Amino acid sequence: MSKLLVLPLAIVGVVGSPGVASAAVTVPPGAAGHTCSEYQYVNGLQHYWQACAWADYRYVWFTANFGNTGSSDWRPDTVYVNYIKSGVSYTCYLGWWQEGSFNVPANSVTSTPRSACVLTRVPGAYAADVHINDSNPNYGVTAHSPTLQVQ
Repeated sequence: MSKLLVLPLAIVGVVGSPGVASAAVTVPPGAAGHTCSEYQYVNGLQHYWQACAWADYRYVWFTANFGNTGSSDWRPDTVYVNYIKSGVSYTCYLGWWQEGSFNVPANSVTSTPRSACVLTRVPGAYAADVHINDSNPNYGVTAHSPTLQVQ
């Protein structure tokens, strides 16, 4: 399958998150907006996360947003935050946490830092490309945000 087909399939929910994904979000010149995948659940409903793409008047960035309803901290084994622009996958070299180095405190929500995967805003079709591994349970899932169409 060509990489050009990956982004449209993510919009209809075939690639990325299961279920129905929302349609593309258009961000007009000078405006701000964002779009996120559906939540992905790890270890029942206790640990969850989603892939998000954001834009403001100057930047486009990508995050993984996490929630932890448990009574102890959650440290996923690995977190990878990358992005897709106009059907082509790109790596964010600062968007990688390994060996439990990213912490989601008990009974809280948090996200990866904006600075880990940020670009100067230029027009294009963007999506977050996030992969999470966790050894308890044996878990490895990739999710893509719906398309963020930046004008």
